[in-house]
Amino acid sequence: MCVGIGNLCDNIIDCPLGDDELLCLQQVPYCPINCSCLFFSVVCDNWELSQLNVNVKSLFIFVTLLSSNVSDFKPVFALFNQSVSFELRQNKLNDLCASLINLQNKGLVAYFNVAWNVIRNIGSNCLRSFSALFTLILSHNEIDYVASHAFKESPKLSLIDLSCNKLQNIQQNTFSGIEYLPFLNITYNNIKMVDPNGFIAGNVRLIATHSYKVCCAVNPFSAVCPYTYTGRSF
Repeated sequence: MCVGIGNLCDNIIDCPLGDDELLCLQQVPYCPINCSCLFFSVVCDNWELSQLNVNVKSLFIFVTLLSSNVSDFKPVFALFNQSVSFELRQNKLNDLCASLINLQNKGLVAYFNVAWNVIRNIGSNCLRSFSALFTLILSHNEIDYVASHAFKESPKLSLIDLSCNKLQNIQQNTFSGIEYLPFLNITYNNIKMVDPNGFIAGNVRLIATHSYKVCCAVNPFSAVCPYTYTGRSF
């Protein structure tokens, strides 16, 4: 099960094994400049990776780097390779798939938010070894192409947000390999062509879209078209 960061170290056991209250007496001895820290979470705004004290890098498991000119995920992951959550909004990530090649311990990552970057495409098996990934936020990028089997290596995904991109086509088997996807957001794209086999029958519960081509290609009870999103803006 997943619990919010506000439920960690609050003297209330939420996890069946009490994981949310473990190591709570261990304090981070150093918080980087321009960052705020709470237990094992670090949030940095307008920050440089070189500002981190290497002696405490492994203590942070929830990492947020905002507007920090990050163009490559590799050095970020090298510093925080035990983290389960990464939020890298408003940076300069471009070739995401190249940034993810040959990284170790990716199986720990459950939350990955790279909204508001300049990512242009998602290749086949781009998320290789992200076997525990639960939430993937790719909104507000420049993505115009998502390859077949792009998410095959992340079968546990429960939310994919591809809204506010430049998608025009849904390829065959784009969302195959995902065991069960409760929510897919592809609103605010310019989708012109949808392969009927882009969505495997039964594995996508709800699709938010403004494209009637999507609605016609999938089970009409699975698509909300047009869709008005009233939740959090990523």
